[in-house]
Amino acid sequence: MRILIAEPDEYYHHHYADFLGSLGELRFVKEADGVWGIMEQFQPDVFITELLLPEKGAYEILKKIRSDGKNSAMSVLVFTRVQNMEDIKASLDLGVSGYFVKGKDTLHDIRKLLVNYNNSSPNS
Repeated sequence: MRILIAEPDEYYHHHYADFLGSLGELRFVKEADGVWGIMEQFQPDVFITELLLPEKGAYEILKKIRSDGKNSAMSVLVFTRVQNMEDIKASLDLGVSGYFVKGKDTLHDIRKLLVNYNNSSPNS
């Protein structure tokens, strides 16, 4: 499984590697502007994003993913500090597969979801 993670805080990069590294290949991007170049090159199966990205928010990325034919079926997860209902609803309306709140949910929760995703995938 190829997992692209948009996370500006390097502190989380190490935790992602610890919890998700055994599931496949991980790539990290710190800013919203870098997502598309890596996405084209890496072609991830799963995209995980923090909503609070430098320069612009992740909503533009989420909208583009769902409108882009190549990426429209990709699983998208949010792991963010943002926990208000409006943002959760907006993310789910954009087709996010899972919404996790830092401090409330853990990377272990994301790992469980991805293990289930990987086991149900026709290519697993």
